[in-house]
Amino acid sequence: MPGAVLLCGQLVKIIMKQLRSGLISLFFLAISFTSRGQNQNNNWHFGMGISINFNVLPLTVVQSNIDVIEGAAAVSDDNGQLLFYTMGCKIWNRNGTQMPNATGLLGNGPFTGSVSGSGYRSVQIIKHPGNPNQYYVVSGDAYEQSTRNLQYSLVDMSLDNGLGDVVPGQKNIQIMTNCSEYLSVFRGNDCKSYWLIARAENPQSARPMYAFKVDQNGFNNTPVISNPPGTLGSAGYDELYLLNDLETAVGINFSNVISIKFNGNTGQFSNFQTVPNYIQGVGELNGNFTLSLDRTKMYIVESYSSDVYQYDLNQIANPTAFLNSRTLAINGYGVTDRFTAMRAGPDGHLYLIRKNSSSALTSKITRMTNANGPVTNTTYDNNFLDYFHPWGSYSIGYFCLGVDVASNPPTDTIQNTATDTLLCFDESVVLQSSIGNAGSYEWSDGSNQSTLTVSGPGTYWVSSFYNCQTTIDTFIVRNTTFTLQLPPDTLICAGQSVTLDAYHPAIETYTWNTGAATASVNVSDPGKYFVTATSGKCILTDTFELSTQTAVLELSQGDTTICNTNPIQITAQCNLPSTYTWSDGTQGPILTPATTGTYTVTASNICGDISKGLDINVADCYCELWLPTAFSPNGDGLNDVFVPKIAPGCSFSHYKFKVYNRYGQLIFSTNQAGLGWDGFQLNRAAEAGSYYYIVEYTSRYNGESKLYKGDISLIR
Repeated sequence: MPGAVLLCGQLVKIIMKQLRSGLISLFFLAISFTSRGQNQNNNWHFGMGISINFNVLPLTVVQSNIDVIEGAAAVSDDNGQLLFYTMGCKIWNRNGTQMPNATGLLGNGPFTGSVSGSGYRSVQIIKHPGNPNQYYVVSGDAYEQSTRNLQYSLVDMSLDNGLGDVVPGQKNIQIMTNCSEYLSVFRGNDCKSYWLIARAENPQSARPMYAFKVDQNGFNNTPVISNPPGTLGSAGYDELYLLNDLETAVGINFSNVISIKFNGNTGQFSNFQTVPNYIQGVGELNGNFTLSLDRTKMYIVESYSSDVYQYDLNQIANPTAFLNSRTLAINGYGVTDRFTAMRAGPDGHLYLIRKNSSSALTSKITRMTNANGPVTNTTYDNNFLDYFHPWGSYSIGYFCLGVDVASNPPTDTIQNTATDTLLCFDESVVLQSSIGNAGSYEWSDGSNQSTLTVSGPGTYWVSSFYNCQTTIDTFIVRNTTFTLQLPPDTLICAGQSVTLDAYHPAIETYTWNTGAATASVNVSDPGKYFVTATSGKCILTDTFELSTQTAVLELSQGDTTICNTNPIQITAQCNLPSTYTWSDGTQGPILTPATTGTYTVTASNICGDISKGLDINVADCYCELWLPTAFSPNGDGLNDVFVPKIAPGCSFSHYKFKVYNRYGQLIFSTNQAGLGWDGFQLNRAAEAGSYYYIVEYTSRYNGESKLYKGDISLIR
C-alpha cells in the first residue's frame, strides 16, 4: 500500500505539471519587493539560455549560460549589476562561469529520464543579514525526484577575486525532507531578517508549513511549523506572497484566493481565509498568478481562456470589494497559446511567457505596462520579445521567468511637513496617517489605530511603520470660535433706517446679500437681510428681517350735516398706538361736535404726528307741520290755498301731499314741500265741501317718517 500512496503522489505531481502546461494551474508565484534605492532584481536569467538586463534600454534578450525548465534565480548588487545566477544545482558568476566550488550541488538537478531543473519554485536566493557579501542559495528537489530534500549552500562574493564562490563546508546543508518544490521568501518584521517558507509534500491531506528564519546569525535550521486547517484542502497556497504590511500572505487555489496572517517575529501562520475571486459560471478555475511590483494588484490567469484578470489587494480584507475589483487586463488565447508564467519587472511592467503548445518555437515574452495602476492605464504587447533563440536548447517543458530575490530596504525615517488643521466651533476632525496600510501606528496619545479623532487644539503626531520605513506625521490643530448676532427682526416707520452690525474681531470676511462686504450696513427698505461671516474655513450665517410701517389716520365720519336735536360721536383711529388731540381741545379719539365748523384731530405716535379734519354743519332739525281745517279760495289773497305749514327746521328726504274728494278721487298731489291746493280741479273751481288729505314725509336729518291724515273744508 505504501507503493500505491507514492504512485498517487507522483501521479498528482505529474497531473499538476500537465495542468499548468495546458489545462489548469494551481501554483503560486512570489512577488519581488521593490525597495528604496535597491536593484537586486535588475538582471533576469531563466529558461533556455535567456537573460534580460533591465539596466539597458531598450530591453533585449541576451544569451545566458543557464539552461533550465523551471526554477531559476539571479541577484544583482544595489546598483543593479549582476552578481550571480543559479538553477539550484549550478551557480554561475557574473561572467557566466560556474563557480569553482559549485560542483555537486543538490536540488533542482538532472536525473535519469527527465530534463534538468524541473522544480517549479525550488530555487531561492537569500541575502545574509549579517554579512553583505554572502548569499544563501536554497535549492529543493523537483517533485519528480524521489528524495524531495531541501538544502542550502552559502555563496561569498569576496571569494574567487570578487566573482564569488561557495564557501567550503557550507554546501548542501540539508534542512528538510519531503519538501514541496514551491518555495517562498518573506521579509521579517525587523526589516533585517528573512523567512524561508516551504511546505511538506506528503501526506496530501494535512501538509504542515515550515518557516526557517535567516537573521544576522545566519540560517536557523530549526523550522517554525504551522498546520493549516484541513478545510483548505491540499491544493494551492504552497507558495505565498507577503504584502506590504508584512503580515498578510496571499496565494491561490482552484477557486479562491488564499489570505493568511503571518507573524514576522515568530514565523507562525494563522487565520487562514479563502476569498472568492470569481462567480461560479462567470469565471474559470484559477491558473498561475503574480503580484504587481508595488504589491497592490494581483494578476490571475484563468485556466482555459488564458484571460488575465487584475484584482485590488487593498481590498483583500473585504471579500465583496475584492471580488468587485476583478477587471479583465489581458485577453487570452485559449489552451493552445497559454500564459505559463508571469513576473513583475523592476520597471513596474508585467512580463508573461506566452507558450504556443503546437509550435513552441513561436513562444513569446509579452509585456503589459504600468501593472501597478488600473488596467485603463496599461498597454499590452503580445510579441514583446522572442523566447527561443538559436543558442538555446529546445524543450517542451513548462516555461518560467525565474523568481525575485526578496530584499529588505534600508530602514529610515521620514518626517512629513506638519499639517495645519482648523476646527470650527464644536466640531471634531479625524487625523489620519499618510500611510494608510502601515504595519503599526503610534499616536501622541498612545493609541495605535490609523486614525485619531480630536476636538481640541494642540499638536498631535503619529509614527507609522511600513515597509521598513518610519513616517512621522504632525498635525497642528487650532480652534476658532466667534459669534454672529444680528439684532432681532425689527419694525420701523417708513423713511427711517436701522444699522446692522455683525462685527467680531475673529471674523475675516463679511458678505451681505446687499453686496456689501463691511462689518455693518445701514438698511431702510423692508425685506430679509443676511450676512455670511468667515474665519478661515469656518462659516456662520445670520438673518434679519426688516418691516416698515406708515401711520394711517381714519375718521368714522366724513364731512356732514347733523341735527342739533341728534348729536353724533366722531371717532378717530390710527393704525399705530397714538394719542389724539382735537382742534377744539378735546383729548382722546372721540369728538361730539356741537357747533358748525371744521374739526381737526392730530394723532401722535412713534412715526410722528398725523392730522386729519372734517367739516361739520349743525342744523336746526326741529320739524313740525300744521294743517288748517278750512280754506276759502276766493281770490281775496287770504287763505286762498290749502298748504301745510312747515317748521323752519324741516328738511325732507321724502315728502308727499295728496288731496281726495268725497268720492276718493285724487284731485291734487305734490312731492314738493311748500306747494298747496288752490281749490281747483281740472281747471274748474271745486265744489265747496269737505275734502280729505294725506301728508307723509321722512326727515333728512334723522330719517324719521311721519303721516298726517285729516279733512279740510272748502268754503266758497
